[in-house]
Amino acid sequence: MRLSAMPLSDRRCRQCYKRSQRRKWVKCVKIIYSHMVSPLAALTPMPRRPRPPCSVPGCPELTARGGRCAAHEREANADRASRGGAVYTTRWQRIRRAYLYANPWCVLCGQPANVADHFPLSRREMIARGEVNPDAAKHLRPLCIGCHNRETARNQPGGFAAEARSRREASERPPF
Repeated sequence: MRLSAMPLSDRRCRQCYKRSQRRKWVKCVKIIYSHMVSPLAALTPMPRRPRPPCSVPGCPELTARGGRCAAHEREANADRASRGGAVYTTRWQRIRRAYLYANPWCVLCGQPANVADHFPLSRREMIARGEVNPDAAKHLRPLCIGCHNRETARNQPGGFAAEARSRREASERPPF
């Protein structure tokens, strides 16, 4: 029998005798339907959903909320930190904004520029060669998003982290 179909006089908890207010459930731990459902069944928690496996292929570990297991999460965080995540600092944002204000047009197609691209070498390559100030205006060129995507695809096939991925995969392969 549904709660709304019960007469108001019957809407009370059998054990504490509190009446429910305005067709809502009684706000006590006791159960209104104690004569219909066993009290133990109502107090037994529902089974939780099974824990999903780690999202890294081949890893059998189960995770709490999905995603990676703890070991693979640490590995991913270490890899992310080693890629130089502090490239886009506020200093770089100021330099980029000032450069695009002074050079508002894409040098390849003439559209409005929204990217300050390092040219002819990438910022990583300049730092590896020992360049003192890789963010100087002489190392930048203004590009629109389309031209920047085209140039990036041409110069970095496989994406930004392809080199780090290939190094990691080479170290994981067996030596035979």
